[in-house]
Amino acid sequence: MFRRKNKLCVEFISNCGPLPFEPAPASHHIPQWFKNQNSHMAKESKTHVWLKDTIKTSFSPTVKKCVPFRESMTAGYIIPFPYDIAVKCIVDENSGEAVVGVHIGVTSIGDMTPIAFHDKGQISEHPYWQEKWAPNKAYKFSNPWIVKTPPGVSCMFMHPQHQGISKWEVLSGVVDTDEYNLNVLLPSLLKVVPGDEFIIKAGTPMVQVVPFIREKWTHSVSHNITPEQDSFISKAKIKIEGALGGNRYRNLFWTKKEYK
Repeated sequence: MFRRKNKLCVEFISNCGPLPFEPAPASHHIPQWFKNQNSHMAKESKTHVWLKDTIKTSFSPTVKKCVPFRESMTAGYIIPFPYDIAVKCIVDENSGEAVVGVHIGVTSIGDMTPIAFHDKGQISEHPYWQEKWAPNKAYKFSNPWIVKTPPGVSCMFMHPQHQGISKWEVLSGVVDTDEYNLNVLLPSLLKVVPGDEFIIKAGTPMVQVVPFIREKWTHSVSHNITPEQDSFISKAKIKIEGALGGNRYRNLFWTKKEYK
């Protein structure tokens, strides 16, 4: 069942049969706000380009030109919601308490219920409860896909990055998906107050899955620059000072990542 196609293949296996929306590289889910964002600000400004006694008139770049920002958004894969979820928050006329209603268009996903719950006590110290949101429980979205990775590869399951999703938050977690051959369920927090009413459409990014190779790490802390470190820093500065125009990080230091 879990035969790998190649050395670094992430397999998404549905145990619920065919589904209308399937996992895909996160780069296939660029949000509309980012597509609409201009690459440069309209207002002209005078900007140093790190050349001695040189000033270059330019248009300041926007976040669309920021490679680290874009890479966090396009890293790994997106698992979309397989069903619509309608959410409505009202105030109960009798008790005066906020009530959150969640309606799902399906009764089950394979042998799983579409949404389960975590009692507030299971996450009672999370800052979420200090922000006065209406729900008194955490929600758990069902994920119809088993994620399988090669030996030594784990996955970070996290809230989709920079998607503009503000009404719920998937709580991040790391799973050793080379060993865990089951569906990873997704504890989440709804961020709603009375008067909120919306539909999470099927196909909306549900969770971002970023594979990584497990390694053992150590760390060090220092307060003085060694001659070797000073040499590295000087070389980096020389690179920047000798490069005209923008995108110096992308052109001089960045290594392209690939998720297909």
